Amino acid sequence: MDNRRSKENYYLDIAEAALERSTCLRRQFGAIIVRDDEIVATGYNGAPRGRRNCSDLGRCTRRELNIPAGERYELCRSVHAEANAIISAARRDMMGATLYLVGRDTATGGYYPETTPCAMCRRLIINAGIAQVVCRTGADEYTTTLVRDWVYHDDSIGGKEQQPAAVSYRKRRRFLYRCAFVLFLAMAATVPVRAKSASAFGSTMRLLKRSVSSQTRSLDIIVPAKMNTRAMTV
Repeated sequence: MDNRRSKENYYLDIAEAALERSTCLRRQFGAIIVRDDEIVATGYNGAPRGRRNCSDLGRCTRRELNIPAGERYELCRSVHAEANAIISAARRDMMGATLYLVGRDTATGGYYPETTPCAMCRRLIINAGIAQVVCRTGADEYTTTLVRDWVYHDDSIGGKEQQPAAVSYRKRRRFLYRCAFVLFLAMAATVPVRAKSASAFGSTMRLLKRSVSSQTRSLDIIVPAKMNTRAMTV
């Protein structure tokens, strides 16, 4: 039996070590970005480089104003842990990666059970190409969120589900015809002259339609069920 610590908790432990560098007086966060079992970057929440930290000033504006968590971040002097980790890495190294995040309440010293990236950090995570986010909720407990869910359930417009933009029928047909024409020209160079006929072109179109139909689903391009190949002239 394997009694080793799970890989998720292993990386969360490292993120927790990063939060020890946090200078926030309210909540401390640590984050790491991991891709292919290699740590790409780390980050913790603190003031921008060169500015005095809240721990140096001994005051927190948001705490003094009793602002609830998740609100009025423009009054916060710190850069969030997720943001610091993201700006420390190249986007090519974050594509498909996992971000691990740990939060601790300075008042209780315990884990912050509602740890999750704020709306601004979510936008950074989406644009960075990160695939999923793992947040610690307890010593061995955590939650995993797929970043694509944040894309389709846009919190900036009330969490409404967004579908990929549809491509017009005319554009779909033009795209398919252009592909077919290029393929036909390529095949024409190797097909005997007797086979260079409308029927051969029709067969090519049908073959291409099946091929393109299966490959364009990921691009949200729907190939028309029927195509008028007779209208095409070469």
